[in-house]
Amino acid sequence: MDNNYKIIAVDFDGTLCYSNWPELGNPNTRLISYLLKEKAAGNKLILWTCRAGKALSDATVWCHEQGLSISQVFGLHSKRSLTSLLKP
Repeated sequence: MDNNYKIIAVDFDGTLCYSNWPELGNPNTRLISYLLKEKAAGNKLILWTCRAGKALSDATVWCHEQGLSISQVFGLHSKRSLTSLLKP
Protein backbone atom coordinates (compact mmCIF):
# COMPACT_ATOMS: atom_id res chain seq x y z
CA MET A 1 0.00 0.00 0.00
CA ASP A 2 1.30 3.43 -0.95
CA ASN A 3 1.41 5.75 2.05
CA ASN A 4 2.72 8.67 0.03
CA TYR A 5 -0.36 10.88 -0.05
CA LYS A 6 -1.58 14.20 1.25
CA ILE A 7 -4.45 14.59 3.67
CA ILE A 8 -6.56 17.59 2.75
CA ALA A 9 -9.08 18.82 5.31
CA VAL A 10 -11.72 21.21 4.08
CA ASP A 11 -14.38 23.13 5.96
CA PHE A 12 -17.93 22.99 4.64
CA ASP A 13 -19.84 26.20 5.41
CA GLY A 14 -18.42 29.24 3.64
CA THR A 15 -15.52 27.29 2.14
CA LEU A 16 -16.70 24.28 0.18
CA CYS A 17 -20.32 25.44 0.12
CA TYR A 18 -21.51 29.03 0.06
CA SER A 19 -24.24 28.44 2.60
CA ASN A 20 -26.29 30.14 5.24
CA TRP A 21 -26.13 27.52 8.00
CA PRO A 22 -27.98 25.21 8.37
CA GLU A 23 -29.14 25.64 4.77
CA LEU A 24 -27.10 24.37 1.85
CA GLY A 25 -25.91 26.72 -0.84
CA ASN A 26 -23.99 26.95 -4.06
CA PRO A 27 -20.78 24.98 -4.53
CA ASN A 28 -17.37 26.60 -4.58
CA THR A 29 -16.67 25.14 -8.02
CA ARG A 30 -13.07 26.28 -8.16
CA LEU A 31 -12.26 24.54 -4.87
CA ILE A 32 -14.24 21.43 -5.81
CA SER A 33 -12.34 21.16 -9.11
CA TYR A 34 -9.05 21.34 -7.20
CA LEU A 35 -10.19 18.71 -4.69
CA LEU A 36 -11.33 16.34 -7.44
CA LYS A 37 -7.87 16.55 -9.03
CA GLU A 38 -6.19 15.92 -5.68
CA LYS A 39 -8.43 12.92 -4.97
CA ALA A 40 -7.71 11.51 -8.44
CA ALA A 41 -4.00 11.80 -7.62
CA GLY A 42 -4.51 9.48 -4.64
CA ASN A 43 -4.82 12.03 -1.87
CA LYS A 44 -7.37 11.80 0.95
CA LEU A 45 -10.12 14.33 1.60
CA ILE A 46 -11.54 15.08 5.02
CA LEU A 47 -14.70 17.04 5.57
CA TRP A 48 -14.03 19.14 8.69
CA THR A 49 -17.14 20.85 10.01
CA CYS A 50 -19.04 21.89 13.10
CA ARG A 51 -22.22 20.42 11.64
CA ALA A 52 -23.91 17.57 13.49
CA GLY A 53 -26.98 15.40 13.07
CA LYS A 54 -29.17 16.11 10.04
CA ALA A 55 -27.11 19.16 9.05
CA LEU A 56 -23.99 16.95 8.86
CA SER A 57 -25.86 14.26 6.94
CA ASP A 58 -27.12 16.88 4.48
CA ALA A 59 -23.57 18.17 4.00
CA THR A 60 -22.17 14.70 3.23
CA VAL A 61 -24.95 14.04 0.71
CA TRP A 62 -24.26 17.45 -0.85
CA CYS A 63 -20.55 16.54 -1.19
CA HIS A 64 -21.46 13.27 -2.87
CA GLU A 65 -23.73 15.16 -5.29
CA GLN A 66 -20.73 17.34 -6.20
CA GLY A 67 -18.71 14.20 -7.02
CA LEU A 68 -16.55 14.45 -3.91
CA SER A 69 -15.53 11.18 -2.31
CA ILE A 70 -14.70 12.02 1.30
CA SER A 71 -12.31 9.69 3.16
CA GLN A 72 -13.55 10.74 6.61
CA VAL A 73 -15.88 13.25 8.17
CA PHE A 74 -15.05 15.14 11.32
CA GLY A 75 -18.12 16.80 12.75
CA LEU A 76 -18.95 18.57 15.97
CA HIS A 77 -19.28 15.34 17.92
CA SER A 78 -16.76 13.22 16.02
CA LYS A 79 -15.00 10.55 18.05
CA ARG A 80 -12.42 9.77 15.38
CA SER A 81 -8.88 11.07 15.36
CA LEU A 82 -6.69 12.20 12.50
CA THR A 83 -4.20 9.50 13.37
CA SER A 84 -6.70 6.88 12.16
CA LEU A 85 -6.13 8.20 8.65
CA LEU A 86 -2.40 7.76 8.93
CA LYS A 87 -2.59 4.03 9.65
CA PRO A 88 -2.04 1.79 6.58
